[in-house]
Amino acid sequence: MRNFALVITVVAVFFACSVERPSPEETVRSSYLAMENEDIEAYLETVTGPRAAVAGTLLVSFFDEFDVAYSIDTIELLGEIGDVAQVRTVVTATDRSGTGNFRDNRMEAIHKLRFERGKWRIYFSEVGEPVFLGRPVADAVSPKN
Repeated sequence: MRNFALVITVVAVFFACSVERPSPEETVRSSYLAMENEDIEAYLETVTGPRAAVAGTLLVSFFDEFDVAYSIDTIELLGEIGDVAQVRTVVTATDRSGTGNFRDNRMEAIHKLRFERGKWRIYFSEVGEPVFLGRPVADAVSPKN
């Protein structure tokens, strides 16, 4: 019986050590996918900190008004030290509704992540100025004179 318990313990330790830690980039991808799918719960699993609940509330309003697709053009791990990481992205956001209420754009962001409760979570994102693509909203909404 002792041998059996010892074998089970060794096997459990082996499997615990062999589980690969997820990458910070996976969390950032999951965050954009959750936003594209308008899945607040999945999005909240990718963020942490005092701003997380506020972001969730703001996204509900955003999802009510817009239907946006996100394409990650660039994703790059800038650094990972211990339980802190930074990921740079360039993302193109496009209007899926066809109403013209959302201006297609491309933005660069630096996401700062912490490893908490077995997962990487975004605690801050520094977003650059958007580069707007295509027609301005005013042209899409009102006819030209």
